[in-house]
Amino acid sequence: MKLLDYSKNTLWAFTEKGIQAVYGIVFAVYVLRALPSGESALYIILQGIFLSFSNILQGLALNPMVKYFSEDNSRNKILFASFFINFTAFGIGSVLLFASKTYLSSVLKLPTFDETLYLALLVTFCFSLKNFICEVYRAKNVIWIYSLINIIFLVFCIVLLTILGLSDKISNAVQVVWINIFGLLASLVFAFCIFLKRKSLAILKSFAFTFWEEVKTLLNFGKFTASALTFHQIYERIDIFMIAALLGDKEVAVYYAVINFKKVYELIKQVVSVVFFPTFSKLWYERKLVELKKIFEKVVFTSFVVNLLVSLVLLVFANEIFSLIYGGKFPEGIILLKFFVVYGIVLPWSLASELVLIAIENPKFVLIVRVVSGILNIVLNYFLIANFGIAGSIFATLLSTFYLGFAYTKKSRETIDFTLVGIFSRYKDYLNLAKNKV
Repeated sequence: MKLLDYSKNTLWAFTEKGIQAVYGIVFAVYVLRALPSGESALYIILQGIFLSFSNILQGLALNPMVKYFSEDNSRNKILFASFFINFTAFGIGSVLLFASKTYLSSVLKLPTFDETLYLALLVTFCFSLKNFICEVYRAKNVIWIYSLINIIFLVFCIVLLTILGLSDKISNAVQVVWINIFGLLASLVFAFCIFLKRKSLAILKSFAFTFWEEVKTLLNFGKFTASALTFHQIYERIDIFMIAALLGDKEVAVYYAVINFKKVYELIKQVVSVVFFPTFSKLWYERKLVELKKIFEKVVFTSFVVNLLVSLVLLVFANEIFSLIYGGKFPEGIILLKFFVVYGIVLPWSLASELVLIAIENPKFVLIVRVVSGILNIVLNYFLIANFGIAGSIFATLLSTFYLGFAYTKKSRETIDFTLVGIFSRYKDYLNLAKNKV
């Protein structure tokens, strides 16, 4: 199977993630650059809450649903079970977060956090609805609908941010959260129209409260992926929360200005997840290990080359990029970005391996690695931030990412028996593709 066979899906996924990268730039220009540090920090923390919450729900209900429904599209009860788990967990999580809002506000040194937490929960609810619909189409390998729903959300947010930003009307974090909410509502209206046009709502005719076996199936798998994603979110967000608690809101804004470029690296990661996870699952289900190995090697090679090029661009043009996007607001972030580009070289070794490990039904190992990496990241961040400030958090991210890549790569190699020579020899596939096109 050739990567070209996935060209249509990959193009849609790249388009969506490319627009997501544009959103990151618009966000940097009209939010990070324009808002006072206190408001920027508040939005960054709220964003961390609703993204972390949404991703945990993804691991608990949606990723297992994608795995099982992509293997057999006739298992409609899997969809009902996933929906039930998703929103039951949302309710429980919302109660827990709301009960701890005063404590979190005190620890994070953001006095208005407890007054605005409800917005993070509202965004999470809308995200969960959108994500559920998207993941159903992803499982069915209808990537153009998956991508288009997300594109509607992103474009709507970009337009609103640009209009309000150009007229200097963005003054606080709450406005930015509401922009996200309006974007999500627009994407949900579009998704509903797609459901009607494709008669997807007809699936509701098979609804019955007899999906408890499927609930058990999803939870048996999802308890590992959800726990792994919980520690992944700790791994991803602990730096922001620790900087807020230890250094203050100004440093949060500076640090986020640097790691905002992580979204460029995440683009290839998300494309691989969207396009190839259902494929990895199906190939494992059909026991086509040779084909799985070939696709895996091609994915790792491609993502490594793309991320390496991105790192080189950010390294060489760090000064110009910071000046253009932030208008000289965060000059101390330039040198930090030059260190952070190492992330792009380390990341590819973990992203494909993690997806394969989940696809081959080894989520327990993924959980163990995520637990270790989460704890490692907490310890490293605490000591390195205390001694080196924001730079310490950059080093903590790089070290823990290196551990993830090493652990996942070693474990996945035991099953699909890929080699470094096999990965780097994949350049021949692109040479052959170019020759055939000439």
